[in-house]
Amino acid sequence: MTILVIGDAIANQREAETPFRAGTMFKVAVNLAHLAREVRMVTNISEASDPQVVRDYAAAHGVELLLRPATSPVSAASNPLSA
Repeated sequence: MTILVIGDAIANQREAETPFRAGTMFKVAVNLAHLAREVRMVTNISEASDPQVVRDYAAAHGVELLLRPATSPVSAASNPLSA
């Protein structure tokens, strides 16, 4: 079974000491992948955040990102993501 998640995948600009922060739906996608589900996520990633961090984290946790261009600014998340 493949699960499609549609929502935010956000990486805040951060200092080296600050943990990676992600949007709520991104955390849902990662948690589903940890339950041995095939997960695809439709999202946009602003170049103003840190898009490579989001891509790397998704890949490391088995989430396939289906990206669409960010045509407007995205909001910032405030909840740290724990692995």
